[in-house]
Amino acid sequence: MSSILSSNQSARGTAEGAYERGEPWFDDGNVILQAESRRFRVYRGALALNSPVFASSFPRNRAPQVPSSTAVYRLQDRPVDLQHFLTAIFVPGYYEKKLRKDYDATISILRLSTKYQVQYFRQDIIAQLVLAYPTTLAGWDKRSKLQLYPPNAAKRAVDIVRLARENNIRALLPAALYQCCENPLEVILDGIPQPDSTPTRLSAEDEEICILGRERIVEAFRSRLFSERQLVSSGPGFLASRHVPCDSARLRWLYKDDIWEMAFGYDWFKLLQKECPTLGPGVCPTCQKAFVATFERARALIWENLPGYFGLPDWSVLRAELDEILKE
Repeated sequence: MSSILSSNQSARGTAEGAYERGEPWFDDGNVILQAESRRFRVYRGALALNSPVFASSFPRNRAPQVPSSTAVYRLQDRPVDLQHFLTAIFVPGYYEKKLRKDYDATISILRLSTKYQVQYFRQDIIAQLVLAYPTTLAGWDKRSKLQLYPPNAAKRAVDIVRLARENNIRALLPAALYQCCENPLEVILDGIPQPDSTPTRLSAEDEEICILGRERIVEAFRSRLFSERQLVSSGPGFLASRHVPCDSARLRWLYKDDIWEMAFGYDWFKLLQKECPTLGPGVCPTCQKAFVATFERARALIWENLPGYFGLPDWSVLRAELDEILKE
């Protein structure tokens, strides 16, 4: 675990040079952590108690000793990440406040709680993110009605894809990649808008995964909803009715601009929308009911196969991984 220290770090060293004092800084603290040029003075015992990584990195004294100087540890972390992480550990109430109000601070805490194995932060934040990027269709349908923590999480799909890759949280990826796919192709290529920030691009690898997955999903959805065999009464969705007079009405409905865009449009991508379109006048209630059932089956099938469209394992594997994370 000593890899958290820089290669030239001495446990008792206090390197010279300009630095700025960060918060938290406790005058009676017995260890200093330095990220870039910023230092934080905290308590070694509390760090060791919360993090097995720090516990294994600090030297063990066989007998109590009074150090001649405060040990300085240089970490390869961003100062802003370390500030949020340490403040969450040492300042009561800070974590709860940031989780509910500050997306970036929450992600900083997640990033370092993963690196330094502070499980209670990691598990709690991941449990909240799963509400925004769920593993079930019911969860996806419900998320717009939830008060999600941290705020804006449901709009930060690009960040979540990156975060899931960096921290091995693959259960977040299918929903996050799907949300990226809801953007037109040129937006995916040029950068997806983020709340309160400039547009952000996926990595080159995830950009390709997203574009190919998008095409697979559209093809699967349209083949199940708009193929000829689905739109005439001889199709499997209408075996209960076989109302041939409804066929022409269904085909007229298909020529409506918004429906044509759904069936054949280049950039239409709302495959998981919950509201089923109405077939229109001239279609009997039985045929409309059959179409609704076909629509709902198509949604369910898209979700069931969602991970595979992006080259990921089945939901059963991803949910098992998530269960392991949340019970560690």
